[in-house]
Amino acid sequence: MGALDQHFPADYAAVDIETTGLDVATCHVIEIGVVTCVNGRVATASILVKGATVPQEVVSLTGITDEMLEQEGVSPGNAILWLMGRTGNLPLVGHNCLKYDAPIIARFSGEPVEYAIDRWRDTMALFKGLKMGYYFRDEDTSHVKWANGVLDQRVYGLKTNLRLACEELGIEREKTVQHRAGTDAALTQKLFEKLRAKYTTNANTN
Repeated sequence: MGALDQHFPADYAAVDIETTGLDVATCHVIEIGVVTCVNGRVATASILVKGATVPQEVVSLTGITDEMLEQEGVSPGNAILWLMGRTGNLPLVGHNCLKYDAPIIARFSGEPVEYAIDRWRDTMALFKGLKMGYYFRDEDTSHVKWANGVLDQRVYGLKTNLRLACEELGIEREKTVQHRAGTDAALTQKLFEKLRAKYTTNANTN
């Protein structure tokens, strides 16, 4: 497997979560969104997760309320079974997933081997690397090592959040619902494919 293929698997599942806060050690998952891309076919799904009280600032941001979780949500145990069923053994893609989604999902799921850190590909790191001109070398066979090296570098004025990254790469988002897991997973999947095209072009011209 070449360096480009290691960072951009053909088949994968883009994953996004909404949570009760930003502390990866204590926050609770309240929604999971998954977009699977297998053999060129894309499918989107999301699920609400009950068992936590939603802070008002999160209600204002996401629109997810305690009542919604109680009426429509499933238990955390059933949510992780749902996630495992949707993602199977596919590589996982997320935006800022190495610092946020991956450790939360590992804790949420009891850290089964299915969600090992090496399974993830981070579109924030890929976007930042593109902006920095920091491309792959033949020896860059570990996405996590490469991505953490990119994420740990300070670049003054460079904004890398999902919506700004999508806007810069021309991904339509005007009609999307902001800060919902299914929507953000879909944006992440589109961003991943845009980044794949950019890195492929760079590899062919260098």
